[in-house]
Amino acid sequence: MPKTGGIAESKKIGDLADTYYCALTPHNIGSPVATMAGVHVGSTVPNFLALEFHCRDVTWWDDLVDRSEPLIQDGRIAVPDEPGLGIELDWESSTTTGSNAASVRLVGAHILCVFVVEPR
Repeated sequence: MPKTGGIAESKKIGDLADTYYCALTPHNIGSPVATMAGVHVGSTVPNFLALEFHCRDVTWWDDLVDRSEPLIQDGRIAVPDEPGLGIELDWESSTTTGSNAASVRLVGAHILCVFVVEPR
């Protein structure tokens, strides 16, 4: 989402792709914030297939979010019903975890995982 102009622009891309019967599978190499933006876009377009995920081996990725359970469970993310993106950042962890994590920018492993967004 960060590279395409955000949520609204990504939805426009998804809608245009749907016009031509193309599936939408956004490239996602980002933080939990970018991931949740992708989840919300995926929940609004009928041609959404999956959202790429490249941080499987970044052990502190889930630590960036203030949650009691991992964001991705069994390869799936539930669309949250909380306000905004539906997550709260753990600001303390985001400034102390990993190298150069103060920027909350994930540049770790390039192992591809694809997960499906599941509405609640």
